[in-house]
Amino acid sequence: MDFSASHASFDEAEKALKAQAHALGFDLAVKERFPRGAKGEAVMRVNYRCSKGRTKDSMPRNAGTHDSKKRKTSTQMTDCPFRINLKREGGS
Repeated sequence: MDFSASHASFDEAEKALKAQAHALGFDLAVKERFPRGAKGEAVMRVNYRCSKGRTKDSMPRNAGTHDSKKRKTSTQMTDCPFRINLKREGGS
């Protein structure tokens, strides 16, 4: 992955970043966006994290629920450490 690549628009850069992440077998989730609440070309910087990047929250189990009805939560959050920032520089 070329971390110094330049793209014509922020949306194009975001699509390229997510395509590379999908090719490597994971997805990205927005952690922070600056300025907050901005969309499209108004965005100056976005911090991404691995979509499975948080630690697993253990769900309380109801003793009366049958095993076949319980959710399998073991693979939802794996504490993936991957983080990357996408930043607008100048007019690109």
